[in-house]
Amino acid sequence: MPNEPVNPSGGVAPNDLERFRTSDRYEISRVLRDLLRGHELVTLGVRDDRGFVLTSVVHVDSEQQWFYLDPGADPGANERLLHADKVLFLSHHNRVRVQFMIDRLESGERDGAPVFVAPFPQSMIRVQRREFYRVRTPAAAPLLCHFLLGGQSIQATIVDISLGGIGIIEPERHLELEAGSVLERCRIELPDEGSIETAVEIRSHFEVAVRSGAPQRRIGCRFLHLSPHMNARIQRYIHRVELDRRRRVRGG
Repeated sequence: MPNEPVNPSGGVAPNDLERFRTSDRYEISRVLRDLLRGHELVTLGVRDDRGFVLTSVVHVDSEQQWFYLDPGADPGANERLLHADKVLFLSHHNRVRVQFMIDRLESGERDGAPVFVAPFPQSMIRVQRREFYRVRTPAAAPLLCHFLLGGQSIQATIVDISLGGIGIIEPERHLELEAGSVLERCRIELPDEGSIETAVEIRSHFEVAVRSGAPQRRIGCRFLHLSPHMNARIQRYIHRVELDRRRRVRGG
């Protein structure tokens, strides 16, 4: 078992953490559901305790505002968490650090298997350093981008979008897209908004786990020279996606 205590600040000054705090119930539910869908690792610990448990979210009940986690591999550590007054929750969502305190952690059962059961937190800290608000694109209506590479037309699926750029999943063929390289003409068809075409700069690439099959390579891109009318189209699209998600969460 690791012999270092859980560090809740993650290298950020405690006073600075407060500006990343949200109490919005929809946002908290959305982040927990994203952690569930992404099978993200979660660290559960007690302040000043040198042991912690690695787990993951297995179910989110947005209506009742409860969520469930797998118990850890160490029964003794699980018991300490169940008897703790407060439990620290740490994870990452879209490569952004997520943390909050669980007021009470209970034991339960789901589909015949033991689970931890916890209420939604009153607030959540997301250490977000991005300049632009980013949303996941709907899986039911995939957003696509088209660009030319080596004289060939390439189509890629966009997994998230902001006014600053997009994240795409690399097509099956391996693309020579290094950080700092520029795609001069990237075209995106935005439903009900028309298309935008602009240059993008490759900023990052990393592998992400998927529910089945081999890991996928995600490529982060930054928009270059985005015009005001293209900016407005993206903004309207993001707003509509968020409204649709809020309606689904609330059952409307």
